[in-house]
Amino acid sequence: IRSAVARAGLAAQNAGIALLLADEVTTLSSAERAAWLAEAERQAQAAVGALPVKVVNEVAVEGEAMPDVSTMAGNFQSSPGSLVNFGLVTLLAVAIFLVEERTNGTLRRLLASPVQPVVILLGKIMGPFALGLLQTALLVAAGQWFFGVPWGRSPLALALLVVAFNLSAVALGILISTLVRTTQQATAVMLTVSMSMAALGGAWWPSEITPPAMQAAGKLLPSGWAMEGFKAVILRGAGVDEIWLPVTVLFGFAALFLALGTWRFRFE
Repeated sequence: IRSAVARAGLAAQNAGIALLLADEVTTLSSAERAAWLAEAERQAQAAVGALPVKVVNEVAVEGEAMPDVSTMAGNFQSSPGSLVNFGLVTLLAVAIFLVEERTNGTLRRLLASPVQPVVILLGKIMGPFALGLLQTALLVAAGQWFFGVPWGRSPLALALLVVAFNLSAVALGILISTLVRTTQQATAVMLTVSMSMAALGGAWWPSEITPPAMQAAGKLLPSGWAMEGFKAVILRGAGVDEIWLPVTVLFGFAALFLALGTWRFRFE
């Protein structure tokens, strides 16, 4: 930048000298002086070469004044990151509970009750889902009240994102429970999947600083879309009309995981 400023200053200085020399030999009107100076600047700039750096300063403000991101960016990243990271751990743990119940025969014994199997499975889904909503509410409240994270910019958009993310995560937990046989396997897979999804999705660090391949991988995961939606609500105050894509994708993941999980699910 210093090099660019110096070269621009040299061009301006040369143009000024050219104008002074012109004043010594002729009399120019105001319009002629402006035209002479512009041409002198053009030629002087061509003589010193193209500037190596171009700096563009843009300020975007939507609605109310944006908060000072430079002093709070850490909180703006870590608060939604914690929500996604711990949400995955809590909700994917449903796989461990289901495998344990299948192993000790609890699921099989439930079939003897006068309750339809689909209702039993729905209960297994809604329990962790409700727990995930409670955990999310606590993390959002802590971020809002203790760390100044503006979670409340668009409550409806936030609610849709929370429901979609929690549902996609618990549905993935159901699917994982159908792919493993023991609680040890379920625990290992749950931890591996939750940590990998958190890292690739941008929950541990801003996805913007990661390589392009890692950013592309995040787009294939619910965690990446959840982080995109949550940060849009926090940083831009995005409403429902702006976060419809992350919400739709998350509900799509939920439908896919739930369909595969229920298709493969066995009570024994």
